Amino acid sequence: MEQNKKEGLNPVMTFFHQNVLDQYTYYMKRQLEVIYEGMGGSLYDLYSSDAPFCDLTPYSENRMDAVCIMDAAISGLFLNHYMAFYLQEELSEQEMEWLKPIFMSYLSEKNEQNYYTREQIGYLLWLYEYKRLPVDWAIRLFYAMAQEYNDSLVGDLMHIDNLEEMVRLYGEAYGTLIEEYRAEAKENWAEKKEKWKKKQEEEQAALKESERILALLKSYEKNKEAVNEKFTLLEQGTEKEGVYRYRKIKGMIDSDNILWIAGKGIFKPELLNLLPPGFLETCKAIYIGEGITEIDVESFSGCETLVGVHLPDTIKNIKKYAFYKCRELVYVRTSKQLRYIGAKAFAECKKLRNFKLSKRMEYLHKDAFDNTEVDWRGELSPNCKVLVPVRVLTDNEGNYYYLED
Repeated sequence: MEQNKKEGLNPVMTFFHQNVLDQYTYYMKRQLEVIYEGMGGSLYDLYSSDAPFCDLTPYSENRMDAVCIMDAAISGLFLNHYMAFYLQEELSEQEMEWLKPIFMSYLSEKNEQNYYTREQIGYLLWLYEYKRLPVDWAIRLFYAMAQEYNDSLVGDLMHIDNLEEMVRLYGEAYGTLIEEYRAEAKENWAEKKEKWKKKQEEEQAALKESERILALLKSYEKNKEAVNEKFTLLEQGTEKEGVYRYRKIKGMIDSDNILWIAGKGIFKPELLNLLPPGFLETCKAIYIGEGITEIDVESFSGCETLVGVHLPDTIKNIKKYAFYKCRELVYVRTSKQLRYIGAKAFAECKKLRNFKLSKRMEYLHKDAFDNTEVDWRGELSPNCKVLVPVRVLTDNEGNYYYLED
């Protein structure tokens, strides 16, 4: 079967694909990828999930963070579909309507500009990987690119002779190939849509659960009796009853996957090693009682299911990487006594928007909230010092130079 596929493409593909389109489409795709990442998008998230949300509106001139992309770059992006993705579903009518102005502008050599948001650029990149151009579009683009290739040559050594016949053969081979595997493509796409639907249902269920946990955590903060009852169980409980101890610190997991922590002094992540395996993959919230004064280095780093944290007013220090890459974290009840936040303590907590800094803050690392939506500059006390990572260099004469990273 695989041999038949290759034979169907051999009349026109081998030379042209390897020498022209590979290079052209690679740079066009990279151009969009760079713009997409520059606007805060993640290619890993994009290609490890299904289609991102996109408003299929051609022009978005007045939107924030809009970016200008030449028509040739966008339409050239899809040229590789003529061979690599013939088992993918064709563009929908809505998607074709969206792309048609770009497509026609490229073919008519108009130098127009279209403005796109990050979501729209992400959707273009997703189409690049997962959808296929209709046969007639592919043939016309193939012909336009072949003409562009011929026109760019200085001599005749690599010139494509009888271009019309080459395109005719290409169209015939490509059309036959698509028709032959159309049923398989539909079956393939139906399976993907079913997986996509299931995933969306799971995401909605996870969102509702997160909202429930946040509401529960905030209700505990207003209900002292319920909190006292939890900490009484924590103080009196044994390991058989689900209470774990490391030095002066105790921890307990309730039925809602909330971790309750009590004790005095520094919380160290060694306590987490005593908890049931895989707990950090299911932990939804953390409620820390009065008496804990410090969150140690990397204590909850990488806890990606964590949505909310309650810190008591006794907390003075949050060490580096304490909550690093807690990607679902949206709520932190902060301490009024907080004085120090270490390097990247909350970095990569992409959903974290609000963080009320204590008026007693003395030191804050500049990168503590990297890649979050927290605007710490607006809440910073005049007495707080912002710490900047530096590198120390020396020359042959023994002089020191401090360079900000």
